[in-house]
Amino acid sequence: MIVEPQFASPLEIDGRTWLRGALSEAQLAPFDSACALSERPGARMQAAAALGAAIAPTAALAALVREALPFARPVRAAVFAAGPSAPEAEPWRQDREILVAERAEVDGFSNWSSKGGIWHVEAPESVLERMVVARVLLDDWDEAHGGRQFALGSHRAGAVSGAAAEEAAAKCPWEPIGARRGDVVLTKMLTLHRTVSGAQTLPRRSVRVDYAAEDLPEPLDWAM
Repeated sequence: MIVEPQFASPLEIDGRTWLRGALSEAQLAPFDSACALSERPGARMQAAAALGAAIAPTAALAALVREALPFARPVRAAVFAAGPSAPEAEPWRQDREILVAERAEVDGFSNWSSKGGIWHVEAPESVLERMVVARVLLDDWDEAHGGRQFALGSHRAGAVSGAAAEEAAAKCPWEPIGARRGDVVLTKMLTLHRTVSGAQTLPRRSVRVDYAAEDLPEPLDWAM
C-alpha cells in the first residue's frame, strides 16, 4: 500500500507509534494476572489464553488498535516477563512468524514448525506488511530497566534476513528507550527491533498482541 506522505500516520512513516498512558490501572490488571501466571513452569500458553477479555474486540486495547488498523482482530498473544534469567540483550530482528490453525502448503508460507501443538509458519511479506503488533507495557522501559528499541522506517525495506538486520537498522534513526507502565506501542510487523539490557536487574513485563484485518489465503486460517 502506498500512502502519500502528507496523509501518512506516524505508524506508516516510522513503523512505530506510541500511545502514552493509554491504559489505566484497572485495564492493566488482567495483563498483570497473565504475566504472573506465565512465571509458572510450562504455563506460557495458559497465560496467553488467560488474557481473554483484555484482548477481546470490545476491550480498550482493541479500540486503540482499530484507530490504526480498522477491522483489526487479535491473531496471536504472548506474555513476556523478563527477569534475572532473561537474556541481557537481543540483536536486531523482525517478526515474520504467524500462528495458524492447521498446516497447509500455500505459496509464500515456509519454515513450518509445531510448538505446543500450534503451527508456526513464516508468512510472506504481503501478509506481514498489513499486520500491526501492540505491546502493552507493565513495567517501565528506561536505562535501569532496559527495553525495546525500534529502527524507525525500517519496515519500508520489507523482509530482511537475520544476517542483514543489523546493517539495515544502522541506516535508520533510533529513538532513546523511555516508556512507562500503561503505555502501548504499536508497530508494523516488519519493523526492526532489538532488546537492550538495563543497568540493573529489574522486572520488564509486557504483553504482545498481533493484529490482522484480513483472512489468510485458503485453506489457511489464524490460530486465534
